[in-house]
Amino acid sequence: MEYCEFLLQGWNAEGLALLVGVVIAIVIEYWPAYQSLPPKWKQLAYLGICVLLGFGTWGIALAYGCEAMANWWQVVQAIVGAFAGGTAAHTGCTRS
Repeated sequence: MEYCEFLLQGWNAEGLALLVGVVIAIVIEYWPAYQSLPPKWKQLAYLGICVLLGFGTWGIALAYGCEAMANWWQVVQAIVGAFAGGTAAHTGCTRS
């Protein structure tokens, strides 16, 4: 697998959600203050990580010349998909 193909895997909603899930798991484990945050701040942190990883992956891909990743609108769609999916999964887990 080439580097651009690897970035393309993390650049869709599912791949981005996986990356964000890993980062959130690390943050929860190693940053004790995260547990005391109100739910709205946790959700904003999740959105912020989605945005950072989405546009960060896109920026790295453009810097390496991955031509398939030139459309920023697809990044926004991946961010919205990852955020909506993660929020829906969390809401379903906490309310059942």
